[in-house]
Amino acid sequence: MKHGSSPIPFILAFVALTATYFVFSRKEEYVLFSTGLATMGVETVLLFTFQIMYGCIYLKVGSIITSFLLGLLPGAWLGNIHRRTFTCLLISEVVLLGLLGVIFVWTFYPARTSPPSLFLPTVSCFPSSVAISFPLPQR
Repeated sequence: MKHGSSPIPFILAFVALTATYFVFSRKEEYVLFSTGLATMGVETVLLFTFQIMYGCIYLKVGSIITSFLLGLLPGAWLGNIHRRTFTCLLISEVVLLGLLGVIFVWTFYPARTSPPSLFLPTVSCFPSSVAISFPLPQR
């Protein structure tokens, strides 16, 4: 606002490029895109929740991101063992929504400084990243 610039051209270009990507993408690419977006969203929600609860995320941000990355390998491994069907995708989404529900309830937990409460963001990252990476298609 100070320099007379506006984010509207950037937003319009972003929407146009995203729409073009979705029009020309295959189902596998769409699943990869939406799963990656879900992963980033869950991780961002956890980081912001931890920052709001405790005021500082620098001590836990490394463990939260490491836990997310650590869960991608077992999820992909389990996905390779089992056939990927709509049921697998549905189960992974239900598990992910359940974990988000646990995180939501955790934000209202009164004893926020207890050790289990401080450890929950890191512990909840691993199963959520396993659930996110489980239904990814392999080529």
